[in-house]
Amino acid sequence: MLAVDSLGQFALYAAKKPLDRVPGPFYARFSNIPLKLAVISGRRIHHTNALHDKYGPFIRISPGEIAVADPQAVKQIHGVASGFVKTEWYTRLVDSPRLAVFTMSDPKAHAARRRLLSRPFSKSHLRQHWEDAVRQKVDLAVLRIHSKAMAAPVDVLQWWTFMASDVSAHLMVGCM
Repeated sequence: MLAVDSLGQFALYAAKKPLDRVPGPFYARFSNIPLKLAVISGRRIHHTNALHDKYGPFIRISPGEIAVADPQAVKQIHGVASGFVKTEWYTRLVDSPRLAVFTMSDPKAHAARRRLLSRPFSKSHLRQHWEDAVRQKVDLAVLRIHSKAMAAPVDVLQWWTFMASDVSAHLMVGCM
């Protein structure tokens, strides 16, 4: 079994060797059935976590899929200039013939689209133009959570989801 303990080692290793050398259960080389069964039963996270406990932070979980449980590696892998290309998994998440920044796998097209959108989504632009509106939505959510919590237990995730939806709608189409 190959021990991979850093993204640098993994990237070097992945560039030189095929996926079947990535640590993981033997069956992951030729079958995704155990992973699919875990997904269907709602236990994917437990299945994957058990494999990470056994094999380490980089594991092969199916013939064409590797799971990574290293925060620094995840940040580097999903970073803008990581050198890792998105798979078709991203395009299957969205039912649209047009590619968006999230679904684009071509690094040049992605970079061009990102440049086009970078100014309006920069931290300074958002703070200057939208911080007050976002603050109002946060304050409203906190007020509602507090008032509901005085009478009964509150589903905080539900209220944060409401707040995120309100913020998104306000930023995208100007809804209050």
